Amino acid sequence: MRADSATLDKTRLGYARLMVEVEVGQEFPGKIYFKDEKGNDVCVCVEYEWKPAVCGSCKGIGHMKDVCKKPSAAPRIIQEIPSTPLFGGVTFHNSDHLPVPTILIIQRVRQEHAPVSHLRPGTSYKAAVSPTKDNASTVLDKGSQWKGINNNVHHPGGRVWIIWFPHVFNVQLIADSDQHITVEVSDINSGDVFWYTVVYGSNSDSERLTLWEQLNQIKDQCVKPWCICGDFNSVLDYNERLGREVIWNEIKDFRQCVEYCEVIDIVAHGSFFTWNNKQVPSTRVFSSIDRCLINIEWLQMFPDSSAYFMNEGTFDHCPCICYRRNEATTRKTSFKYFNMWSLDPQFKEVVAT
Repeated sequence: MRADSATLDKTRLGYARLMVEVEVGQEFPGKIYFKDEKGNDVCVCVEYEWKPAVCGSCKGIGHMKDVCKKPSAAPRIIQEIPSTPLFGGVTFHNSDHLPVPTILIIQRVRQEHAPVSHLRPGTSYKAAVSPTKDNASTVLDKGSQWKGINNNVHHPGGRVWIIWFPHVFNVQLIADSDQHITVEVSDINSGDVFWYTVVYGSNSDSERLTLWEQLNQIKDQCVKPWCICGDFNSVLDYNERLGREVIWNEIKDFRQCVEYCEVIDIVAHGSFFTWNNKQVPSTRVFSSIDRCLINIEWLQMFPDSSAYFMNEGTFDHCPCICYRRNEATTRKTSFKYFNMWSLDPQFKEVVAT
């Protein structure tokens, strides 16, 4: 059993996060019973950010029955992307660390959208891609309704693709490199104009230094709402990885870049750890290397924007959907604090003042 630093230090008011190693083939418990520090019996319900896919045919791990290649090589069924309010950005990564493109799909769709848990193969949604090297090209080949750009002039095959509906968005290239593409996006209907940077950071620390410098240069030019999303291949805080210790030297450069660019994490839901190495429990590593960062101008234009990280399934990364909404909604939130604070002799005095 392991816990992150925020849980151990009691610095986060949300909920405790523990990692418990179990056998992938066993039944996952819905409740855990334990005794607290006072000897009381406590029952806690368990919520799973991810469960392994188990094939109902061959009982193998990592795929479902409808894509099982044993005994016959059945065609792979790719679930389509759900409709999303106003704006959707989705990144897909292959699990073999080959230079497979990161794909951002910009789309304007109907307000109603199917929950991710209700997706069905064959249902008609706005876009569908598969995790192969030719997936972006396949989407563009389906018809003239799509337009796209990539950075294959900087890297063989291209590491980043951006695809959009030209009758809904005008997209102009601002800058690109082997690790990012930055575009200016204009919503034809609403008139909203913003900058969007899609990142696929290198596995090399030294090569990522170039990416941080390029983002700093973009910041110097950008005066519009700006969102930076994708796979940064670097965590930003000590609690963003389990299974291997985070050291200061590996996060300091990314932190300096974030501070210089004056961006913050967008409100995010879904999986906290967006990548794992898919290895056995003894060597399993979870980390949060995928994120969406926004500047103050973005927050002012889209005050209720958010991101949702879906379960990774057979990928090693969690696909992400970005939502932008022009009007903030009022949410009811509960007041939270640590009960132990009330035990301090000066608690009431401090609260009263």
